[in-house]
Amino acid sequence: MLATYDAIRFLKNLESGRTRPVLLECELTDDEGVSVRTFVVKAPGLPEVDEYGLFAETLGYLLARDFEIPTPRAALVRLTDEFVATVNPVLGRSGLSLLPGLGFGSEHLGSGLVSASGDKHLDANELENALKIFCYDLAIQNYDRTEANPNCLIKDGSIVAIDFNAAFSFLLAIGNVDEPWEFSKHHTSQKHLFYRALKGKGVDFKPFIQRVNTLSEQRLQEMFDTIPFGGGRWDVKIREHFKSIAENAAKLEIEFARSLL
Repeated sequence: MLATYDAIRFLKNLESGRTRPVLLECELTDDEGVSVRTFVVKAPGLPEVDEYGLFAETLGYLLARDFEIPTPRAALVRLTDEFVATVNPVLGRSGLSLLPGLGFGSEHLGSGLVSASGDKHLDANELENALKIFCYDLAIQNYDRTEANPNCLIKDGSIVAIDFNAAFSFLLAIGNVDEPWEFSKHHTSQKHLFYRALKGKGVDFKPFIQRVNTLSEQRLQEMFDTIPFGGGRWDVKIREHFKSIAENAAKLEIEFARSLL
């Protein structure tokens, strides 16, 4: 489900974003030969990169593919002691450093891309993807996709979602929390990147809800088995979260509608 590439060349560090990711050329050797790709990597040692963020990022990408949300290719990236020792003197000039271990990589989509806009006038294809992303972000409690911080790019005319390291915020909650499907209580949907574009439109939430209903525990377990971050300590809460959402499908549709008022 996720290949593990080895970091072989440092290209640059990216100035945008709280986690200050690095752009790395990475290599994979398997039965099909050698593959070299460039990834935007969130790695141990960078600002605000921790086990929770790496777990959320990885699971967020894996689930997004199941929900047919366009995202870049995802991979795990291995940073060896030798690679880190070579790169850190350069990164140190920007006040950054890496630690050996595994990071999360999303394939670099190239140059000249623009951030997606929350403009009201999206075409039919853009509106469909915007609705998927809106519903998905509410379902996984990812409140980090706003007009000020879109975390979406336009690639070949299509919206591509990136950055899920702030998702599954319920995993960090202390004490009593709202039901997983009670999105409108959070009062965050109005800040979502695509709120203005979707508000007042005759959108259909049923296809997304059907995707939630077909997400099996077996499929979730396959994802958990792929993720090397967190040591399994969040798996039960994730299962309970999606089970509760699926069992309240009728309420879920009402909550989605309320979130666009």
